[in-house]
Amino acid sequence: MIGIDIVDLSDPLFRERTNRSLDLISSEDDQFIDHPKLFWLLWSAKEAVFKTKRKITAFAPKNIPIALRKEGGKIKFESGGIEGEILVGEKSIFSIAGDNQAFDYSVVNEKSDNWSTTIRNRITSHFSEKGISATVSKSGQLPMLNDRLPISITHHGEFAAFAYPKSILKA
Repeated sequence: MIGIDIVDLSDPLFRERTNRSLDLISSEDDQFIDHPKLFWLLWSAKEAVFKTKRKITAFAPKNIPIALRKEGGKIKFESGGIEGEILVGEKSIFSIAGDNQAFDYSVVNEKSDNWSTTIRNRITSHFSEKGISATVSKSGQLPMLNDRLPISITHHGEFAAFAYPKSILKA
């Protein structure tokens, strides 16, 4: 499975987090790196790992241990066999995690009053450009493509993203 999360660093409600804030989400098994946005790196990675499990339960970041590491100029992470990468931009932090399958993703940066509709339209257009008819639905509360293929969706502020297994393109 695939899980993603995005943090809009320019969100007007965004505020800097302190080490005290970090204590609210960190596990004793977390492994940190030195980074000015450490709280958001950790939050985003934990959220991505949580979404890979595709279970309808409450998000409890303290229960998701994350090992962050710098590798060749990239920020990577691991949690219980799930590996991922964090892309840090000027305005956003994007985490993607998966269980050893090839995946693809798309990030959208625009203003939207209804991200649910906007991202569904973007997903439909994305696959249409590849010659694939696609609709987004839910299985329980979890997003599905064409009622059978799990995808991961996220949005925050002026950013949204979706990710899917590349095997969808061969189906």
